[in-house]
Amino acid sequence: MYTLYFLATVTTFYYLYTRIKQFLTIKHSTFDDLTVTNSSAELDFLDITYEDDTREFIENLDDFEFILCRDKPIKYATINYSIDSKQHSILFNKENLTKLSTLQFPFYDNIVKMPLYREVEKAVVFINDIEYDITDSLVDFAGPKLNYHSDIVKVRFEEIIDYSQEFPELLNVSGIINIDDNFGDKHVYNYPGEFTWRENLLD
Repeated sequence: MYTLYFLATVTTFYYLYTRIKQFLTIKHSTFDDLTVTNSSAELDFLDITYEDDTREFIENLDDFEFILCRDKPIKYATINYSIDSKQHSILFNKENLTKLSTLQFPFYDNIVKMPLYREVEKAVVFINDIEYDITDSLVDFAGPKLNYHSDIVKVRFEEIIDYSQEFPELLNVSGIINIDDNFGDKHVYNYPGEFTWRENLLD
């Protein structure tokens, strides 16, 4: 019994120590270190997935108004861009094409990123006791603010999976998703469903 109390106490102190250590890193960061400027933002290309699953890649874009005038119905329009040479992607489904047509690039002004940001480290879909690791497909859409562009458009797990074309067995099925973050916390979501992410621990 005393051994269990001792182990619980040690575990609790270790957890608190690691959290306090993470918070103290703020003192060693300057404002400039935490600022990502949009001066280095580059629009790489637009990836259009049509309803018939054919794709078109378009470069050298000035705006997105033309997206409403394509010859075939669009399923997804995925913008691929980079900031400080780091690549980002944002996905618009067919219901959000009108919103896309009104956007201007770059999408963000200078971004101030505090050190204590929650990031997805692993995402696994469970369907009938079978595991599917979708981590790479999901984190591609994290964006420079690590909020999965939730301030621009909603993210749905099944649309990201469908767009990736890597998991045909995850189409038209139901299950759950377990997500582990960089602080050791676990998050459970329904699949299919919307992905909401509280990235800033200081909010």
